[in-house]
Amino acid sequence: MELPYIYYLGYSVYVDGNKLKTYESDNGFMCVEISKRDINKNINYTIENKEKNDDNNNDENLYSKLTLKYTGTILDNISKIISIIGAFIILTMLFNIKIVKNR
Repeated sequence: MELPYIYYLGYSVYVDGNKLKTYESDNGFMCVEISKRDINKNINYTIENKEKNDDNNNDENLYSKLTLKYTGTILDNISKIISIIGAFIILTMLFNIKIVKNR
């Protein structure tokens, strides 16, 4: 199944909470393979943190939930940590400089 998102590392696709393997399609979009053992119902797909599916389906057994998340890569997570540490160091240095000038 080809999803309407450009393929980037860091995306995760889940069907009913089970993670599926993602890969790039020939068109450059994200693709997942869904077999009958993964799903034997219709797909009700939502994008986490972008759109909320507010349909109040009383019969949840008719649909499987396909969820697409950007969880990031290890490099993304390391970069965020380094940025936070760097910002903290800069703020600490600026605070110390201000204290020294006020003496």
